[in-house]
Amino acid sequence: MEIDSQKIIQTFKKDKYAWLLVITPIFGLLFELIAGQDIIWIYLLLNIIFLTLDYKELKAKEVEPPHVAWVALIPVYLWKRATILNQEKHYFWGWIGVFVLSLLLSSGGGQRQIEEAAIPLVTQILQNELGTQAATCVNVKIDDFNDFGLYDALAVLDNGMVISITITEGEGDMIYVNIPLDQ
Repeated sequence: MEIDSQKIIQTFKKDKYAWLLVITPIFGLLFELIAGQDIIWIYLLLNIIFLTLDYKELKAKEVEPPHVAWVALIPVYLWKRATILNQEKHYFWGWIGVFVLSLLLSSGGGQRQIEEAAIPLVTQILQNELGTQAATCVNVKIDDFNDFGLYDALAVLDNGMVISITITEGEGDMIYVNIPLDQ
């Protein structure tokens, strides 16, 4: 099967804003990874921008687009758009695939945020509560999430030691770190 790159480029150009809506979950995920926090409003902002541009482009072609209220449910907008234009539902299914992919990718990003947040807590526990002034945590790596809602992790200290810790998520962005005393 030969891929016709010209046909792909033409399809993208013809429906560029629909395809930009398709990849908005990836744009949003990238913004969140750069910012290091959840910024849900970025998804809404990008969806509004691309949907508005698509809406205006369809109007300019004298096509009555789906109502702009569908910005709240982009896949519905994409389905209705394809139906109105008598097109295949490629961008609808593309959005579903990209959304699932972004969910899978973001789950790893959340774990990394927990690891980063645990580093200063491990240092604080070691220095304040256990009296080890020389030890500073430089890295935390989550190994497993167990049945009790705890992350089993390893903390690497600046003196080369590696200790086992557990991390628990609390309400909001709170996390709790426990260092077993038998280490």
